[in-house]
Amino acid sequence: MAPHTVHVVGSVNDDLRLTVVTHAAPGETITATSALRELGGKGANQAVAASRAGATVRFVGAVGTDPAGDELVAALAAEGIDTSGVARVDHELTGRAIVSVDSSGENLITVVPGANGAIDVDAVRASLQTVERGDIVVLQLEVPFAVNAAAARAGRDRGALVVLNSAPSDPRVLSLVDDLDLLVVNASELADLLAAEGAGDDVPDATDAGTDAPADVRAAAAALADRLGVRLLCTFGADGSTLVGEGTPIEQEAHRVEAVDTTAAGDTFIGYVAASLADDETWADALAIATRASAVAVGREGAARSVPTRAEVDALV
Repeated sequence: MAPHTVHVVGSVNDDLRLTVVTHAAPGETITATSALRELGGKGANQAVAASRAGATVRFVGAVGTDPAGDELVAALAAEGIDTSGVARVDHELTGRAIVSVDSSGENLITVVPGANGAIDVDAVRASLQTVERGDIVVLQLEVPFAVNAAAARAGRDRGALVVLNSAPSDPRVLSLVDDLDLLVVNASELADLLAAEGAGDDVPDATDAGTDAPADVRAAAAALADRLGVRLLCTFGADGSTLVGEGTPIEQEAHRVEAVDTTAAGDTFIGYVAASLADDETWADALAIATRASAVAVGREGAARSVPTRAEVDALV
C-alpha cells in the first residue's frame, strides 16, 4: 500500500447504462440493445480507480436510505474502500444517472443528484479530520460547491495535497485555487476557465488542443497556471495531457486504442494520478501510469467496472 491515504469527497450514483447503436435525435424514440445497473458517479469512479491502483482509499459522500444506497455502499466496500465517511440521507433518494453509450463508445449522461446534493458541509469537515499530512484529497463538482470549498480548505489546513477535477465545468473553481495543489481540466473546461479569466479571445479554441496543439494554447494554459498559482493538468483525450505550473511543462502522449466506452476514462486517469501521488511518485510517472490506465478503461464497457487494476495496467505495452 502507498504511504498516504487518498480521501475522495464526491458523488456516488446508481447508474443505468444503456447501449445504443446511435444516440436519439431530439423527438426521436430508439430502442437500446442492452441495459445494466452499476456503480457510478465521478467520486465513486475515482475512488475505485485509486483503490485498484493500489492506494488506501476513503470515500466521503452521501446516499439515500433506499435499497440502492445499501447496494452502492456495499459495492464501494467490496473494492476495499473505507466507507465510514458515507452519510445516509433520509429525505433524498440515492443519486442516479442514465448513461447512453453508442457504437463508437461516445456517451451521453443525465444525472439526478439526489443525496449527492444533500451532503452536509459540517459532516464533511468532521469526516476529513482523519486526513494526515501528505494525504491526497480528491474533489469533483457533482456535489454542492460549498462542500468542495469546505473540503479543499480542510485538506489544505491538514497538510494534504488537494486535487480538484473541474467537472462538470464551473468557473467558480477559480475562487478555490489558494486551497488547491492541482486543478484538472479537459479541453472544454480549460476553455471555460480561459474565458472566465478574459483570455479566451486571445488563443485558439482550447477544445482543439493537445500535445500536437498550437503552442499558444499550451502557453495560455501555462500563463493561467502562473496567474492562479496552481498546477494545472489539462487532458485532451486522444491528444494526451499537459501539466503546467510545475516548472518545465510535462507532456504525456496518449496510448492509441480503439474506444469502446469513454464513460470512466477521465475518472480512471484522476484516480490513478491520485494513487501515484499517494505513493510519492513523480508527476511524470503519475501521468504516464494514469494514461495507460485510461487506455485500458476505454476499451471496456461500463463506469466503475471498467477501471483496470494496477496489474492490468502494467501489462499494457
